[in-house]
Amino acid sequence: MPNTGLRLISRSWRWPRFAAGLTAVVAVAVAVAAGAYFLTNRNGSAQAASNHNSDPAGAASVQRRDLVETDTESGTLSYANSQTVYNSLSGTITWLPSVGQVINPGHLLFKVAEQPVILMNGTTPAYRDLSPADTPGPDIKQLNRDLVKLGFNPDGIVVDGDWQAATTAGVEEFQAAHHITETGTLTLGQIVFLPGPQLVGTLNATVGSGGSGGGSNSNSNSSSSDSSNSSSNSGSPSSGGSAQGIMQTSSTQLVATVDLDASKQNEAKVGEKVTVEMPNSSTVNGVISAVSPVAQSSSDSGNSNGNNAGGGSSDNSNTGSSSSSGATIPVTIRLKGHRSNTGLDQAAVSVNFAQARAKNVLSVPVTALVATSGSSYAVQKANASRRLIPVTVGLFAAGYVQISGSGIYPGLEVTDSQG
Repeated sequence: MPNTGLRLISRSWRWPRFAAGLTAVVAVAVAVAAGAYFLTNRNGSAQAASNHNSDPAGAASVQRRDLVETDTESGTLSYANSQTVYNSLSGTITWLPSVGQVINPGHLLFKVAEQPVILMNGTTPAYRDLSPADTPGPDIKQLNRDLVKLGFNPDGIVVDGDWQAATTAGVEEFQAAHHITETGTLTLGQIVFLPGPQLVGTLNATVGSGGSGGGSNSNSNSSSSDSSNSSSNSGSPSSGGSAQGIMQTSSTQLVATVDLDASKQNEAKVGEKVTVEMPNSSTVNGVISAVSPVAQSSSDSGNSNGNNAGGGSSDNSNTGSSSSSGATIPVTIRLKGHRSNTGLDQAAVSVNFAQARAKNVLSVPVTALVATSGSSYAVQKANASRRLIPVTVGLFAAGYVQISGSGIYPGLEVTDSQG
């Protein structure tokens, strides 16, 4: 850390005359330094850098804190696991959901010629008629599991890949509940397997348009549970027909995607915690859920800096992303406690990646630090003696600095130009 702007004190100088003329310079220099870091306390919540209310005016106490130095990168919000939903039934589309609607498994997804198409939970697309004559498979296992979970299980279904007499009874109850002719079998296109609740993002068809059935219902499911949101139309119709892509859906899990400069790849590890500054200036916690193993070329990999405006918390971060035109690594962050929320899709956010951490270290506000000679530092006791105590400095974060040295202990009162 450069000495410019810090208080340079000779032991022979008279402190009262020196301090009066120096406060404004220190405030400006420290504000610049503090803006590049992020601090969390022991329970992980953000702590304001200017919160010294328990200390006398002009003083601060040495305390233990967790310091985190961060790098802020720009990102984009979206919803995980985007896919195209296909219609495999012939006829006119007579009902579609609204954009932004969340549809849960077991509920109506759309209608063709007034025939309901029901969403079911599963990762294997429906690709055949389902009946007692079918060979065992993952689609039947999904059906058995869903029938049990939805309560259509009068005869005790065993959740495996075999079609059972209990499966037939469950399908008949399911059909009766949805006003479908009770055949005990399911025609391709009557159910759609997708993983969990679905958020309707885009409608590619309109009520009154004609369906084009005859193919398999090849709903493309994203291969990663937290991948970014490009549609992956991986399953094209396999029976010679042409299924119609009628809508785009996604999971209800909100994620942020960052194109991280490849030179910073070591900042992003799956499972690492980050913070995300939202469009409304709030800060939420997130976890890195996916890091692409393949770099992408980029002509404008420079990222804008995030600015915290979150009600007094001091989660400021480093300026600066690379302005090079090198490769980038797509990183996906799953936001904790956030689900579908109108207006957030494709919104810009700032993501704070941890670069360095110092846990439970002794620290003081940067404004309590005194530059002595050369690159040496000290703090000044806040008592009549005003004795300078030499310190070794460590990590700087959010207006605080890690210090150590003989005579430094928790609770020690030191002078603070901003106290």
